[in-house]
Amino acid sequence: MNNPVKFSPGDIVKSVSGRDKDKAFVVMSFENNLAGICDGKLRKIDKIKKKNPKHIKLLGEVTKEFKDLLECGGEITNAQVKQEIKIFESK
Repeated sequence: MNNPVKFSPGDIVKSVSGRDKDKAFVVMSFENNLAGICDGKLRKIDKIKKKNPKHIKLLGEVTKEFKDLLECGGEITNAQVKQEIKIFESK
């Protein structure tokens, strides 16, 4: 049996299936074999989507500053999430 891919908070992923196909998201949590993702626009921090790891693809990581904020449990806004996705897409 294949081992599912493990994602970690701060990963930037792309949805490969579902209504949100081809959209970029930031992984905010990973528990019970589900990735909690948001994009700061349609999927906001207060309404994180739980997604099966088979349905998302790893693209990269957020900036070090954002990852540090995630790890220490700091306050994160939807604007910061949108900015991280924008920074990644501009590379």
